[in-house]
Amino acid sequence: MERILWLYRLPYDPLYSVLCYDERPCFLIGDRVDPLAIQTGQLRKEHYAYEKLGSAALLAVLKPLTGRRLAQL
Repeated sequence: MERILWLYRLPYDPLYSVLCYDERPCFLIGDRVDPLAIQTGQLRKEHYAYEKLGSAALLAVLKPLTGRRLAQL
């Protein structure tokens, strides 16, 4: 951990950029049942059943010393 923190403290050098990479999984879901009709004066009701339609990953690269970020879905 100390080596990573040391790396982040280095001054900016365009020839030796510090990049941070992260990814986040996202699940693509759809309704498995029809939503309940909304009626005037009633609270909105939602059903918890869903169907999984696949998954994706959000990928991001950050340059913390410049504030620049790149993202791709």
